[in-house]
Amino acid sequence: MNNLFLSNILDVTMLAICIFIAVRVFYVYPTVRSQRILILGLSMGIITFTAIADLISSNLPSAAHVEWFLYFGQAIALLFIFLSLPRDSEGYLQKVILIQTFASILLICLALLSFVLPDIPNDLTREILGSIRFLICIGICFYYISGFLQKQSRFGLLMFLCFLLLGIGFLLDVQQYLAPQHAELFDALGDIGRLLGFLSLLAAVVIG
Repeated sequence: MNNLFLSNILDVTMLAICIFIAVRVFYVYPTVRSQRILILGLSMGIITFTAIADLISSNLPSAAHVEWFLYFGQAIALLFIFLSLPRDSEGYLQKVILIQTFASILLICLALLSFVLPDIPNDLTREILGSIRFLICIGICFYYISGFLQKQSRFGLLMFLCFLLLGIGFLLDVQQYLAPQHAELFDALGDIGRLLGFLSLLAAVVIG
């Protein structure tokens, strides 16, 4: 199994899971009116676009420079999930949604500019941007493991596993730039970690 095939599996799986969760969120939102669920749905929508962009760039590498959108899109989508967790106040969550909506519009503009943007200049920039995604996932893990220890809920455990695996996947992705002689191995392991993370997210939504 080569890395391109594994990357395509990850992108297609991400695409299917994120679309499913986003549709489910916007279907149940009128009933439950949960601002936190809406934030999750918006984040899944952005991650869906990053999966589409990555799928295109992996198979048509000269089509556009989408790495900026991939890193910033995923980091910002994860950041708003993180920001939705510390407080339950409706006023606070509404402000988060407002900022997230504005950020999502900017991200779509960034994606559209991928055809004219330069490529990421060096591996150090990739390491920094990749590390940001890892740190955000670990922050989300902290909230879900704290919730699990208090309530012992299956949903909390699955969400903890989801973001732990995503974080490990992003960390392994960074390692390919620190140890280029093992880049293909770390890239493959990172894809597997993120794939398992998104499958855990699907399990949390469906059976959690």
